Amino acid sequence: MAQAAGIPCWLGTMPELGIASAQGLHLGTLANFTLPSDVEASSRWYVDDMMAPPIEVTREGFIHLPDGPGMGYGVDLEKIARYRIRREELRA
Repeated sequence: MAQAAGIPCWLGTMPELGIASAQGLHLGTLANFTLPSDVEASSRWYVDDMMAPPIEVTREGFIHLPDGPGMGYGVDLEKIARYRIRREELRA
């Protein structure tokens, strides 16, 4: 709706996990996202983010989105297993 109305948009992130930042990055590729953003590399907020691959900022300040299906990012299941506190399995 904002794009159809010619409203410029801004993309911002907080210290959420990289998977949420990746979703925002894709949203930020829309033509009306013309205002400077504050999206950060995964390493800015986390020592060991669960993204695969991690979000990285080039020396010039760009973030290149990976090629591939979906967002091009995934979740590192080994890291999730390492950091989880409890596991529950639900079956239908």
